[in-house]
Amino acid sequence: MRRLSVLVLFALAAPLAAAQVDGPIVYLKRGQLWSSYTYAKTGAPFNNWRRINFAMDWPGYDPEFVTADVGGPASYLLSGGVYFSSLDSRGKANALDDFAIYASSTSTEPGAKYLVTEHRKVYGERGNVWLATNPNDAEEVVASSWRINPGWVPQFTGDRQHPIRARRTIRQWGGSGRDENYMLIEYTIKNTGDSTLFDAYAMLTYAFGANSRAQSVLFPTLTEGPRNNQFFYFPQVGVSGFPGNTVTRALVTYGDDYPETAGRDEALGFAPAFGPRGTGEFLAPGYAALKVVDVTPNKAGRVTPAGVAWVPVDPQQDQQGPFVGLTGFDQQYGVLKNPLTARNASGSPSASFMKRSRTWSLMSFGPYDIAPGDSIRVAYAEVMGGVSYNQATTTGDGSNGTTSVQGVKAAGLQQVLLNAARAQFAYDRRYNVPDPPPAPPVEVSLFGEEVGTIANVVTWPNTYDAHADADYTGAEALDLAGYRLYRSSYLPIGPWDLVADVPKGDAATLRGSTYTFVDRTVQQGNAYYYALTAYDAGHAAWPVNPTARLPETNSNRVPPLESSLYANRTPLAFKATIPPTDALADVLVVPNPFVASSGLTNPGVQDQIQFVNIPSPCTIRIYTMRGTLVQKIEHDDGSGIAFWNQETASGQFVESGVYVYHVETPGGATKVGKLAIVR
Repeated sequence: MRRLSVLVLFALAAPLAAAQVDGPIVYLKRGQLWSSYTYAKTGAPFNNWRRINFAMDWPGYDPEFVTADVGGPASYLLSGGVYFSSLDSRGKANALDDFAIYASSTSTEPGAKYLVTEHRKVYGERGNVWLATNPNDAEEVVASSWRINPGWVPQFTGDRQHPIRARRTIRQWGGSGRDENYMLIEYTIKNTGDSTLFDAYAMLTYAFGANSRAQSVLFPTLTEGPRNNQFFYFPQVGVSGFPGNTVTRALVTYGDDYPETAGRDEALGFAPAFGPRGTGEFLAPGYAALKVVDVTPNKAGRVTPAGVAWVPVDPQQDQQGPFVGLTGFDQQYGVLKNPLTARNASGSPSASFMKRSRTWSLMSFGPYDIAPGDSIRVAYAEVMGGVSYNQATTTGDGSNGTTSVQGVKAAGLQQVLLNAARAQFAYDRRYNVPDPPPAPPVEVSLFGEEVGTIANVVTWPNTYDAHADADYTGAEALDLAGYRLYRSSYLPIGPWDLVADVPKGDAATLRGSTYTFVDRTVQQGNAYYYALTAYDAGHAAWPVNPTARLPETNSNRVPPLESSLYANRTPLAFKATIPPTDALADVLVVPNPFVASSGLTNPGVQDQIQFVNIPSPCTIRIYTMRGTLVQKIEHDDGSGIAFWNQETASGQFVESGVYVYHVETPGGATKVGKLAIVR
């Protein structure tokens, strides 16, 4: 029998090293799209729609590095992967294998139904960063394998195994601004038994939720799991603005308005009081998609899904996913054969439960007769796309990006479809894609050359100035044009402002082997994230594959490429401050009087009052006009600015009024002044 293959966008381009299990979870946290992968599925084991770990987080960031509560991480997925089932020679279901919801049957434990023999990053913990190890592969490759356990003991009467060996590979280009927003995944399932597995099906099973951040902010009283997802399936669709691109077999979702709440529109997670100016932010501006990149024809020669459906589940308790109410392998097999047989399932984006229910997405492929020694593979991409975070924090008056919900929706859909086309391109080219120049890490320090000047010093080495692009030869390979420095004063995901565009070898900033840029436009007391990218000027052709047509140009011309700013950003915000001083006469309180807000844009600092031009160390005491001690601040961080959040020693906010501050050095020198608070 001929070999069957159903690809999932994550195959290996070269033989892998010996099997190895690094641990139960592998994280991909480089670039704009973050995810975690357990032995057989995306995300942590399913727990009633509770967000547990990174899963299609976009943009990804570590919430523990942000001290204020901004709603948490933006996860667009709770759980996802593949279900597998088949029939025996009598037409009875052999088993139902869950590699999508709990995936508890796959483990390294000796009693597991399927033994995990490999789960690791192929290129080590650092990965194939900037393609330094293998220029013809992705920057991150994760390989996982599991096989039938001959020592397994059934857990209930009728429980059975499939005689299979399964393998999953995952690929991402986290350092590329062009290719960072999709993961290529490939499942391969091989029949290692003595009998044919008849009419086998592999079903993509995903619990999307757009997204966890918007859910926690806008719907805090609902049980976990967003209800307001709108779903579509595109058998074939063009990409607006990019002629020549057609995306096929794509399931797409986004967060729309929740009809059950009156008087507000939650489309794309719009929160009126969020954003750096408190004037509005789309907390869920992204579109999530599953893009099938390659499926071997089934027994009838078709490459289209056997079925696509969405299944609503109970708002309080969901333990069985799309298989609720079904008993026995035969009934459950029926859902893989035809997803519309699941309870309350619908294949229509206009179904009554759309935007009202926690919903599973199903896309099934088959049937396949898998003879002993043969295998099937399913290949697809997990894709994200949407407007930039600058547009997601629009003021609504046109001064900062897209101004309407419809504009954000239209732009988001086209961006996720473009990223899906890029994923298809990467798969079709066997994981060799045009690459941007690499960007070196940045360091930020305090500017101390001019007394009283507030500025941040950003430096980076010229390590990659002479980097050669492996796709080209000679002078064309040295394609670095320059660096772009971005800054965010809100969150580590943006919005990002371009503060410097530095050409390669720029005489004004390059000293020896180090570029130095002094950012003098910072605000005293505000904290900033920085990100550095590298860019080229594009190429007239892509010699790796002269017949390839890139999605962006619909030709072999390579557009200008830029590295990912998310892959090369500072994880912690750097506070703009000044060196300490011993001149107590220069001590100032800013703002004074304090009226409504500090004027700072960092989350959680709108109530902060600054003491400026102070010594370090020193002690600051704040009193009422009657002499009652309100708060004591020990300042010893080496800077000339200290902050007070207007809280008393017992954690209560102070009232409006006039207060006395007292600054004292270890040597006994003092400065006394007054500050006013108006709420």
